[in-house]
Amino acid sequence: MARHLSAVDRRLRWGVVGLVAGTILLASILPAGGVGRTAGPLGVVGLDKWFHTVGYTLLAVAIATAVIERHPRRAGIIVFAGALGFGIGVEVLQLVLPYREFSWLDVLANGIGPLLVAVGWPMLVSDDRLD
Repeated sequence: MARHLSAVDRRLRWGVVGLVAGTILLASILPAGGVGRTAGPLGVVGLDKWFHTVGYTLLAVAIATAVIERHPRRAGIIVFAGALGFGIGVEVLQLVLPYREFSWLDVLANGIGPLLVAVGWPMLVSDDRLD
């Protein structure tokens, strides 16, 4: 898999990272419209937490494909730190928006997907590295 992804132009891969990050940023600075009060699947947390987890998982996958040439474990660290760092930055940005709010639960939801991708990524691409 790593060989196939590294064949894709590096600028295109980073462009996808920018597109995903830009989409998350835009969704994060627009008024939420009460999504947080809607129960998500399983009814444990709000639908907004699911959106956070899915969005940041997609960002983590995009970052992982952009840094595919790096050693899988190092890529995992970059993926987790990059996606979570962006998520924290977005939450801090929401502090100055009167219709949004900073939430530690959002930060936690932002980190779940990137953590899973960071842990799983080395296992997913390591077989290709053994050839």
